[in-house]
Amino acid sequence: MAAYPEWLDSLTYMTNELWGQGSALLKILSATKDSCQPGCSNMNKCNNQIRRRKPQRLAGYDYSLSGYYFVTICTKSKMEHFGTILDGKMILSSVGKVVDKIWISIPDYYENVTIDEYIVMPNHIHGIVVIDGVESGTGHFPVPTNQRYGLLSKIINSFKFVVSKELRRNRMCPNFGWHRSYHDHIIRNEESLHAIRQYIQSNPLKWQLDRYYRN
Repeated sequence: MAAYPEWLDSLTYMTNELWGQGSALLKILSATKDSCQPGCSNMNKCNNQIRRRKPQRLAGYDYSLSGYYFVTICTKSKMEHFGTILDGKMILSSVGKVVDKIWISIPDYYENVTIDEYIVMPNHIHGIVVIDGVESGTGHFPVPTNQRYGLLSKIINSFKFVVSKELRRNRMCPNFGWHRSYHDHIIRNEESLHAIRQYIQSNPLKWQLDRYYRN
């Protein structure tokens, strides 16, 4: 079977991202269309429902600034593609090993970026991304991103794209998909950095209490 040309990979990725965002908006609109008609008494309530999905990036913040960023990237529908927890330890699947390999390779493509503490869990990855100075390097892959969200968004979206591309290339996990976005937290002091590192390290021990755990 012929390999995907790179432009087709990029087009497929963008289509999936846009479809995911559009589907989420349609769900919100569908939930309000019957109860919310022009001039109805529930208009304020309906508008609040539409506004409930807030942007996950901090408004007005430049995510290209030097700093430590705690990110969480989850699989679509919390599917446990990356492995399993056994006796408090994470056992990577073949897919999880691909994710791990590509995650730690990020600094190879961004000269001003390093990877601090991280853990690949069954259906998500927690990691601390460190940006130091002005952006330089080739980048993993030129995936279009929202320029307002800066370098961090470029790093994460490229990482997700490269993982998906690698799995397709090796015909692994045909039903694999990412959650449409990611969560981030700007680490502002040493105390917070220490606490987040400990949280990441102990994550496998507390798997059944994790918000991403599937019963």
